[in-house]
Amino acid sequence: KGYITDKAFDMTVQAQQVFGGHGYIREWGMEQFVRDSRIAMIYEGTNGVQALDLVGRKLPKDNGKAVIAYIDEINKFLSQNKDNQQANMIIKGLNVCNEALQQSCMWLMKNASNDPEQVGAVSTTVMHIFGITALCYSWAKMAIIASEKLKANPENASFYQAKIISAHYFADHFVPEVHGLLRKVTVGKKSMMELSALMF
Repeated sequence: KGYITDKAFDMTVQAQQVFGGHGYIREWGMEQFVRDSRIAMIYEGTNGVQALDLVGRKLPKDNGKAVIAYIDEINKFLSQNKDNQQANMIIKGLNVCNEALQQSCMWLMKNASNDPEQVGAVSTTVMHIFGITALCYSWAKMAIIASEKLKANPENASFYQAKIISAHYFADHFVPEVHGLLRKVTVGKKSMMELSALMF
């Protein structure tokens, strides 16, 4: 919920730019979409609280049993599909995401388990790494199914090719974000917490 609604707001704001100044004029309806998508970021708890819940409660619960199982599931999927040429780009992207997710979780275990300031400093960033990884996993599965369907149903080639191309787009334009996000995680709270209360 947190990552998807963050990105939905970004997308509607970008869509508004297509209209130029007219994006703010009510008759086109775009400004309403922007307002509606912004509200989604606070429904069911704000995204910041969702991120704190993910990092502070869900990931460490039962010694990380759930996230370990999820990473293991992705590792198994990657192993089974490493030679798939049609979905090669998105498989490589999933490798990158999975590695970033593992590194961010290891950093959390080492640095944030007893430091709530570290949790607060990196929670939204970790949520975004998790979100990109989850979507990349979904796109990888779709690309593989589409490549199989493409062979069996060539009459629907354009539909299945569009799925594969969309997965490649995700690999090209979203997966690279995890490198910067992981860097933000591993620097932690230091520069955030250096300011004293008197400096505000």
